[in-house]
Amino acid sequence: MKENFSISRLKKLLAIDWQTNRKKYMFIILAMFAFWVLYGLAALWLITSLKKDIFTNSSAIRLAFFLQMFGFISFLACGSFTEMGTDTNKTSYILLQPNTNGEKFMAKFIITAILFWIVFFVSAFIGLYFLWNIFYPIALQHVSPEYLVVKKFDTWHNIKIMTSMESITYAFFFHSVFMLGSIILNKFKYITTLLVVTLFYFAVALLNLQAKTDTYYLFIYGFFTISFWLIAYRKLKNYSL
Repeated sequence: MKENFSISRLKKLLAIDWQTNRKKYMFIILAMFAFWVLYGLAALWLITSLKKDIFTNSSAIRLAFFLQMFGFISFLACGSFTEMGTDTNKTSYILLQPNTNGEKFMAKFIITAILFWIVFFVSAFIGLYFLWNIFYPIALQHVSPEYLVVKKFDTWHNIKIMTSMESITYAFFFHSVFMLGSIILNKFKYITTLLVVTLFYFAVALLNLQAKTDTYYLFIYGFFTISFWLIAYRKLKNYSL
């Protein structure tokens, strides 16, 4: 196995990964856009049928953005090293690929954390644009003015929600946790990691640590995010020893 990190080998590995998982990645990209189309249609249906303007509130958009971010980031990160299902497969995966562990880790990181975060951001922005410029105006044509207060589309407000440091910090934190689970767990990777994350936040709520988390979340989440990535890389490296 190679020992020195090579940009050219990394590019080839990225190309091979895309060719191998192209259908899966395209399905995920389409699902990202479909999520916001369904969100817009749901908002349209609620306004026209039930006379309830719920999905155009900032809190609802923020929640939808968080759920989509968590769902896709966690799914992608947890599927980063699906080839390593058992200890035997982990050793074979490491030894048979002519790339350094750093190249393998970086390739998965670039695809699941960076590239798909960009696609995720673009899909959310386009989805919200369609919500305010297509679905919402259509809904207003079928509802009397007394049923709802007409809202104005604020592009920068939605961009701030999507690009806030809090959103990016949470995204990378979840990515690091689920990527670590993808490497160290043999079976039920997603379910087990999701259970651990759920128990973690349950403990935070039970111990009433939310105030401290809100105050120092950048440091706390940043520390654990980097730690989990380093542990994941270290575990990946250990299988080659």
